[in-house]
Amino acid sequence: MDYDYRITELEQAQERAELSEAIHQIWLNAVDGKWRGWDLEAVGGALLRAGVEYSEALGILADIGAERRDKVMRHYLGDAYAAAKRALPEAVNGRLERGLELALAGAVSLQGEGQAVVKSQKDADATYTVNGKCNCPDAQGQAPQVNGRPACKHQIAVWLVQKANELMVWEG
Repeated sequence: MDYDYRITELEQAQERAELSEAIHQIWLNAVDGKWRGWDLEAVGGALLRAGVEYSEALGILADIGAERRDKVMRHYLGDAYAAAKRALPEAVNGRLERGLELALAGAVSLQGEGQAVVKSQKDADATYTVNGKCNCPDAQGQAPQVNGRPACKHQIAVWLVQKANELMVWEG
C-alpha cells in the first residue's frame, strides 16, 4: 500500500513539473509577443489546455499582461531616449541618462492634466512634483534651460514617459 502511495505521489509531482514547464513556455511566448496581436484568448486557451485551473489562469494572464506592458514600455522608452539624445543640447546629457534610469525604474507617475510625481533617486521617501516645472533643487538652480524651462532629470524622466506613451498609442 505504501508503494502505491509513493507511485501516486511521484506521478503527481511529475504532472506538477510538466504543468509548471508548460506554464513557463506559455509565459515566455506571451511576454515575447509570439502570439500574433497579443491575443489573450489564445494565451488563456493554451493555459487551460495545459491543465491550469481557470482562476489560476486569470491570475497568470494578469501577470503576463503586466510583464508584457513593462517590456513594451522599456522598448518605447529607448526610442524616446534616442530622440531626446538627438534633440536636446549636450548640457543635459548626464541628466538625460539619469532621467532614463528614473523612467525605467518606474519612478514616474503621471497624474493627468500635465502633472506628474517622480520618486527621488537619493531619498526613498522623497518625491518631486513636475507640472511644467520641477520643485527639485537642480531645477531651481543649475539645470540647463530647454525651451525656457529647467531640464532636470525629473522633468526629463516625465518627458520620456510621456513620449513613450505617445509612441505606444501611435503604433498601437
